[in-house]
Amino acid sequence: MHTPKTVLVIDDDKPFRSYLQTALELSGYRVITAAGGRQGLELFKQKNPDIVLVDLQMPDMHGLEVISAFHKNSAFIPVIVISGQGLLADSIESTRRGAWYYLIKPITMDELDFAINRCLERARLLWENLMYRERLEQILHTKIRELQESRARYRRLLESVTSYIYTVTVKDGKPVEIIHSLGCEQITGHTLEEFIADPGLWFRIIHEDDRPQVYGLTQHLLSNPHNHVLEHRILHKDGSIRWVTNTLVPGWSSQALSLPQTCMADNAVHYYDGVITDITQRKEAGTQVQSLMDNMTAFRDGHLYVSR
Repeated sequence: MHTPKTVLVIDDDKPFRSYLQTALELSGYRVITAAGGRQGLELFKQKNPDIVLVDLQMPDMHGLEVISAFHKNSAFIPVIVISGQGLLADSIESTRRGAWYYLIKPITMDELDFAINRCLERARLLWENLMYRERLEQILHTKIRELQESRARYRRLLESVTSYIYTVTVKDGKPVEIIHSLGCEQITGHTLEEFIADPGLWFRIIHEDDRPQVYGLTQHLLSNPHNHVLEHRILHKDGSIRWVTNTLVPGWSSQALSLPQTCMADNAVHYYDGVITDITQRKEAGTQVQSLMDNMTAFRDGHLYVSR
């Protein structure tokens, strides 16, 4: 059911005030009236009207002061001035203080209906725009919070990751560039920036005893383009030795990929990806298990020897 809009009429002219009340009620509005500015402000606080009609020349409080008070408390409340004097200065000052419309007595109901409908429509649009902006702000805050949570989750995952990928570009059968991805610091201790600044850093952190195997593996990949896996040691930035699995996966350019599969093996590798996985804990656990088994075997053999 449609709820009628409430109009607050503030005018010290009792006959005109009664006329407005009767005419507006016949047009379907709910009307409350005040004989002066102070009473009008009090009724505004109590009744919360949808629109205000106010005269300017009133004995207790000038209409301009009333308009300023309304605008200060609620910038979205439509205020229509109905003045007995058509002074341009009053019109300009009323608008400056927050009035939405200016009418000059005498007025017809058609004029008043037009002004009220126009102001109410503007108020509706302003209110909907405000609600829309607040909704957008809520969505924005939600998205920002989700992004922050996502970044925090990604950071936690990155801190716990035990693998990362590097890519080696090959030209004329020789590696010419190596690019490390995020996660390299977690395993090697060296940052992505350090790898970028020092292209030979990766080869130097490979354990000296394992370098021939790693080098041989890359050469074998270039001549035999299939996935290859090698376990070897690296020197962490903190000085510790880490065991890693180095999985090499060959890659070709998009042009090479368009060739028949029978020709793929004959086509030169254009790059390869290396997947580095830290297996230090697994290696250490295996060493501990092997040591335990050796001790058990030694104990068993010794026990059997004593029994004999």
